[in-house]
Amino acid sequence: MEVYFPDTFVDQADLEVADGVPAGKYTSGLGQLRLGFAPSDAEDAVSMALTAADRLLEKTRTPPSAVGSLQVGTESNSDRSKSVKTALMRLFEPHGVTDVDGVDCVNA
Repeated sequence: MEVYFPDTFVDQADLEVADGVPAGKYTSGLGQLRLGFAPSDAEDAVSMALTAADRLLEKTRTPPSAVGSLQVGTESNSDRSKSVKTALMRLFEPHGVTDVDGVDCVNA
């Protein structure tokens, strides 16, 4: 498993104050210390997923031809026309791999 976190974030205690909610709602109630976000349009759900998938393949020394399914979990798609999984296929196509099953699971 591989996870990617953006370098930019909002401290959840500060967000509690800014949102005018009781102290601890996000930090204790949800167990969140920071809320990561993409700093610009140059980074989105697709670029984050590409980074995580590329790191995972490299770290595990998995050849792209050994991957039969991609399951992508995200809170936001890059747009409504293509899935993040479809965009991840650009990691596999140079290796002649074009038949990877998969699905995006979008939850927010």
